[in-house]
Amino acid sequence: MEKKSNASKWIKILVLVAIVCIIYFLIPCPEGLQAVDEAGNPTGAPGTSWKLLSVYVAVIIGLILRPVSEGALLLVAIAVTGLVFGVTTPLAGYGNSTTWLVFAAFMVGTAFAVSGLGKRIAYILLKAFGNSVLGLCYVECLTDFIIAPATSSNTARSGGIVMPIFENVCEALGSQKGTPSARKLGSYIIYTLYPISLGTCAVFLTAAASNGVAVNLADSIMGIQLQWGRWLYGMCVPGILLLLIYPILMYVIFPPEVKKIEGKKIAKEKLAEMGPMSKQEITLLILFVLAVIGWATGSATGISSTTVAVAFFAFSVLFGVCDWKDIENTRGGWSCLMWFGGIIGFANALSSAGFFSWLADQFGIIFETTFIGMSPWLAMTILTAVNVVAHYLFASTSAYVSSMFPVLFAISVVAKLPAEVTVYAMTAASLYGCLVTQYSNAAGPVIFAGGWATQGQFWKYGAINAVVSMIVYITIGWVWWGITGIL
Repeated sequence: MEKKSNASKWIKILVLVAIVCIIYFLIPCPEGLQAVDEAGNPTGAPGTSWKLLSVYVAVIIGLILRPVSEGALLLVAIAVTGLVFGVTTPLAGYGNSTTWLVFAAFMVGTAFAVSGLGKRIAYILLKAFGNSVLGLCYVECLTDFIIAPATSSNTARSGGIVMPIFENVCEALGSQKGTPSARKLGSYIIYTLYPISLGTCAVFLTAAASNGVAVNLADSIMGIQLQWGRWLYGMCVPGILLLLIYPILMYVIFPPEVKKIEGKKIAKEKLAEMGPMSKQEITLLILFVLAVIGWATGSATGISSTTVAVAFFAFSVLFGVCDWKDIENTRGGWSCLMWFGGIIGFANALSSAGFFSWLADQFGIIFETTFIGMSPWLAMTILTAVNVVAHYLFASTSAYVSSMFPVLFAISVVAKLPAEVTVYAMTAASLYGCLVTQYSNAAGPVIFAGGWATQGQFWKYGAINAVVSMIVYITIGWVWWGITGIL
């Protein structure tokens, strides 16, 4: 069995090597991606972006085939890129603020678990809403929804606040990650947090940093200004409808083994066992409140979400909420740092090398005249589909919006599509489109690293959720925008 497994590993590795060779040596490098001479003229030789792309595509396929763990795969890819092509820029991903935001959010979960505060909050919620697993999922949804307007980072919100609480709920009910008991209810509850997180991002302008980028681009390209209240007015119906749909949809296609729970009885017993709040719990609660304030006021104070998250877990160690050994032993967090930093590094390196600008130009050439004379609804549907599929290439929502939206908005102007609807439809798609992988949005790696659902389940159910989301926005959303006069 071991020999067979080893043979399978090397076959997959050879497939990835073949992908790199085919792209780099056999496919002609487009002129816009070729190396240039001192005068700036294309030389015909592959440029830096083409070298990076050949490895990046192999990495994406490697995340599907999984010949080795995600972290090892990315480290090997970075090493090969440097040794073979002499390009070391992907290493910068490990110094990227988003990478550290993901890592810090993961470690905050450790503080919640070690101190016992996560369990206490979980038991309090169980005491109030402890009759069914579906009801518990809606409590999770409501928790994320309430915090969303005040946190522009869904990684900090969903990964650093909501996920640790509900992991404790699941474990209290006998569902342990990484074991067969995960399917009891934990896999359903924790995975569903991913679509919920992206769903709440779409409803509020301040719930995702990428929304602000989209609004700024809309102002500069289409001359339309959208304020917080107007955004909520346009997005509330399709957005909230999807937040109602996600728990039920996943309950049907990825059902928990347990439907009813005696949560109230368990909660009373466990709260009695825990007794009054400990010093560590009180300290973490104070740090938690300060972190939420920091995230909520980031736009005014200029303090980034990453800084707040790192400070949160650093002070948790400093003030004795958890020990550094607890941080060292959180293997999932370190593994997440390795692979997510690598893929962020590749994505940012490709962006710096001009690949995504070139890709955006190609979309513009292909679609600029396509939509002229086409019905606005059909044109928007096609743009939305392109928007979703393109997420397989991106590892950052903000990077995606920054790279692709100038072209998408320019196309909408040429095609005379309604400007405000374009902003809502494209921004929503930039969020729920992230569901197709576990790396397209920074909250994904945190939830994925929790170990409650496999990569295959993330891709399979993510694609289904993305399609359902698209249908809701291009039908119910379109009707709502028509009724309100936005269309």
